[in-house]
Amino acid sequence: MFKEKHFSQEPTSEKRESKTEMCKVIDDRIDELLSERKKLYEKLNSINFTHCFSALLDNEIISDDIINDITEEWLNVVKSETCFLDSLDSLGIEIFKDDLTDQPNFDETILWGSDLNFEVRRPGSNLSLGGFARRGDMDDEVPTIEIATEKPDLRSQLLYLAQEGALHPTVKTYIHELIHRVHTRENSSVSSELTEAHAWFSGIIDQGVKFSLLEKVNHLASDDGYGFDREKANRALKAVSSLSAMGVSEKKIAELVIGSKYDKEEEKYLPLEAEVHSMADELGVDELDIQALEDIYKINASNQLLKARISLIEGLTKKLTREGIIESKKVHSKKNLTTLPYYEIGGSKLPGNMFSQNVIVLDNEEFPYDPIGERHGVVFGRFLNEKESKLEYNIGRTLIDSEGVVSLDMSSNSEDVEYYMNIVRENSSNINKESKAVFLNNCINIFPELGRLGEETLSNVITKKDIEEIVTFDFIEKKLSSLFLSLKSVSSNNLLQKDRSDGAETGKYLMDNIEKFLNFYNIKVADIYPQIDLMKELINRKIEALEDRDKLSH
Repeated sequence: MFKEKHFSQEPTSEKRESKTEMCKVIDDRIDELLSERKKLYEKLNSINFTHCFSALLDNEIISDDIINDITEEWLNVVKSETCFLDSLDSLGIEIFKDDLTDQPNFDETILWGSDLNFEVRRPGSNLSLGGFARRGDMDDEVPTIEIATEKPDLRSQLLYLAQEGALHPTVKTYIHELIHRVHTRENSSVSSELTEAHAWFSGIIDQGVKFSLLEKVNHLASDDGYGFDREKANRALKAVSSLSAMGVSEKKIAELVIGSKYDKEEEKYLPLEAEVHSMADELGVDELDIQALEDIYKINASNQLLKARISLIEGLTKKLTREGIIESKKVHSKKNLTTLPYYEIGGSKLPGNMFSQNVIVLDNEEFPYDPIGERHGVVFGRFLNEKESKLEYNIGRTLIDSEGVVSLDMSSNSEDVEYYMNIVRENSSNINKESKAVFLNNCINIFPELGRLGEETLSNVITKKDIEEIVTFDFIEKKLSSLFLSLKSVSSNNLLQKDRSDGAETGKYLMDNIEKFLNFYNIKVADIYPQIDLMKELINRKIEALEDRDKLSH
């Protein structure tokens, strides 16, 4: 299959004999594209690919090497058989890569997850900012692109396209800001209306037939938007749209935007709008024809997006078979402690991690495990003792069916406890260190509530050898650091007096837990205990200060 050219990009070797002939050619092209679009949707709906979604984000199930291979093969198909990325390629913008900051054609500083609560709008505007491109035209200003959200990795970009049929929202914002830099690095005083028009028009890449020129004009001209003059905003967007529809490349349009300004006498953006008239004369089309060409352009954009999406899904399903994913999920689950999806208590379904409920996956005859079917396992954590109406540590078995419904069969006597505890003991060596570290961290947080059974479970899951590998100085240091930060926030004036006092008491409680945990495993680390003593002193001072403040307030 050869890469298609857009209708308006095909060379016109002969003059159109009549207006009727031009209309017929346009109508035929629209019918052809609509027929193609229908077939593409039929093909998309025939592919079963939902099994790929959850696996795509898990690098333990699907390695980075496999993801990179899939992406490379897919991009080769996209660039040889579709026009999906042509506009971005023309501007030197690269997406579908793990490090989006790496843009060989741009040397701007890129800041992700940036706080954009600064005044870059006219007073009274409610414009919400997803990104901002600093022009770097001030003496102390470096050309910078700031994006309000965090940078999506390659897996997230692929998943969004496969699942939603669109570019990741953060990627679209990034493209928008990069286009601004294409303009402003060549002309720091480029027309605001023109640079916004071109940047907003780039959204057609994944909006296609949903793209509305009127909607964009309203956004640029409204009081809640940019507040541009409506006529100017309309002329700018219409010019960019018309040139694209007539086959002018994004690079050429960018050059025209950079070199154009509003001519007050002509009431036009020149030479941009002059190029529109020149192209129309060359193609022998009038305003109505251009409108039809814009419709063709939008339908074609939708089709190119569908082709790229289908190609990606086909690549994913080829490499990520249902059977392969199931087997990988089994291996992955056996190496990690998982949590119950929910625990029903008092008529409410609450997340299992609220009760430190963990599951060991065995995948054997007694405890079969099907990632997309019934999942059996040994579960332990805090559960409701209905006789005494309180939460207690317990151990037993769980079944999660294919609909995600949880069933529990908890121990009711010492024989049951010993039976399940032996299973935990025999299989704990299969659990990886990272998963054990998370479990240990959670146990420290609730150490006094573990009780004898919880402590026994802890010692069977985390052996003395595990402790030597997990409980490094860094592990305790991080625990103390997070505690210290929470204590610092306790003194914030934004919190109520009671909240500050409760925060200090919580710090004391957690500090005691750390000390009890160290004693439980008989851990003696010379570098740690002085820090614990300092932390305890800090907590006591905090509590005393808050108590004194309470007395003064009364």
